[in-house]
Amino acid sequence: MLLNLELMKSGYPPIIIRVENRLAYYNALDKAHTTKDYEYFVDLVAKEVEASLDLYLSAV
Repeated sequence: MLLNLELMKSGYPPIIIRVENRLAYYNALDKAHTTKDYEYFVDLVAKEVEASLDLYLSAV
């Protein structure tokens, strides 16, 4: 929820971490936390933002 709050404060839609991507999300979060390498996490969030935008736009 905090991630979605920060995304919305920056003008992005909230994201939905799909079940098939949940493990990748947790792994990316763990890697970012333990190694301070945020590249994989940022890429994953960017892909989820794009997927969420596609979902919202298809509903409109």
